[in-house]
Amino acid sequence: MSRTIAIIGANGILGKPTLKALLSEPFASKVKAIKVVSSSGKSPVESDKIEILSSANGYKGLFAGVDAVVNLASPPASANPEIIDAIKEAGVKLYIPSQFGTDLEAVQPDFPGFLSIKTDHSKAARAAGIKTADLYSGLFIREDQTFLGQPLSALDFDAEKGVVEIVGDDNTLINPSFESDIGKVVAALVTRDDYSSIPDFVRFYSGKVTLGDLVAHYEKTTGKKLTKKYTKPEDVVALAKSKYQNFSFDDFLLYLRTFVAQGEGKGLIFENENDREFINPGESLFKWTKYII
Repeated sequence: MSRTIAIIGANGILGKPTLKALLSEPFASKVKAIKVVSSSGKSPVESDKIEILSSANGYKGLFAGVDAVVNLASPPASANPEIIDAIKEAGVKLYIPSQFGTDLEAVQPDFPGFLSIKTDHSKAARAAGIKTADLYSGLFIREDQTFLGQPLSALDFDAEKGVVEIVGDDNTLINPSFESDIGKVVAALVTRDDYSSIPDFVRFYSGKVTLGDLVAHYEKTTGKKLTKKYTKPEDVVALAKSKYQNFSFDDFLLYLRTFVAQGEGKGLIFENENDREFINPGESLFKWTKYII
């Protein structure tokens, strides 16, 4: 079955890897056309299959003939209710909203309302009768094995002093997803013949990685030995909860470190409960990227 896919926010972090995946086998032969919906009128990838549509005047009418819409934009733009209206009007069969990263439902008990603009948008899409799949990938990691462009930004790291904080111990899991793998996961889902089989919440990661692995990789690639400072997970959780009373995006990395520290089922670690095999049975569609120390 050949699919027509619309991508919102293709010029963001995940746009290029998602487009590259859709235009590569085993997915490309199942993709009839890609509509890049952009306010800038640009696409990070060029192809005869790509049509650029402007969202400068809204989303109404942009999804005609589209099978699946993938939203890669950042909030608040990603949560524009016009997107849901346009998807419903066009009869789109599958919507992947801008979730990724953290399983926001899992963090609500400890951090109520955390990024609720994203969860509320997904709930509104489902309430409108749209088949909606929220993808949770854990932390993003680039092909050069950096987080947000920095090798240890996922940790509390003082480069000047050469001190890094390890929450728990060296075996604390972080289990990130490479951006290229996230693109392939999206491609695997939107090119499926049966969208009804896709769970409402899809959790995955590229492979098992520990905090100790991150430090070992940094030391090997830079030749710099770091001093490790160990902190109890409960202390980091307590600090994050105290700061959350006066939420600031300046503390965003602290919250991500907290979700990692809390472990399985708390927002960023899906070691035991995940959909990797559903997405990519026996690695038959692609090989998960491995973190190399």
